[in-house]
Amino acid sequence: MSFTSSRNTGIRFGLEYMDAGFRRVREDLRFLDTIHPNIGIVRDLSQTGGAYAEFNYSYKYMQIPFLFTKNLELRSLIESKLHFFAGGSISVLLKHQMITKLRGFSTREGKDFKWEGVENEPQRFNFNLHTGFRLENPVYGKNTFIYLQPGLYFPILNANRSYEKAHLYAFSLQLGVMVRLDKDKA
Repeated sequence: MSFTSSRNTGIRFGLEYMDAGFRRVREDLRFLDTIHPNIGIVRDLSQTGGAYAEFNYSYKYMQIPFLFTKNLELRSLIESKLHFFAGGSISVLLKHQMITKLRGFSTREGKDFKWEGVENEPQRFNFNLHTGFRLENPVYGKNTFIYLQPGLYFPILNANRSYEKAHLYAFSLQLGVMVRLDKDKA
């Protein structure tokens, strides 16, 4: 939803889904090294190559952004509009999972492990700062637009409470269609 507060400024809010995460690799694992407390230790004596473990962390959020926009009047854009936006959002964690893949060795339980929920002690809520630009181009008259919106997300809190902290900075690229419901305002 977007509301115009003056000719060049506006307020936007809505509902967004965000999937963010990171990957951590433990390399050069040797005999009797601890892989992870839930997996155990390396019991493989073979020396055929490098043994390592990939830990892939995934955080899925539903968030409510609240953004302030400023129209940048550029003469080179004839019908298009370019907006700068800044604001914030409140995020609620929907799902968290960690997938571990063992490479160069295996355990009795296998080579791939998946945990959901409490692994890595995820934060249930987070607050983000947003900034970026939005390019709008009319497609059907003056009330329907397609838009391209690159942006940056800066989380205020860590994504987790475990020993190894994670900050999920993100770059986003949104593409969409916008319909102006009030035909009297341009």
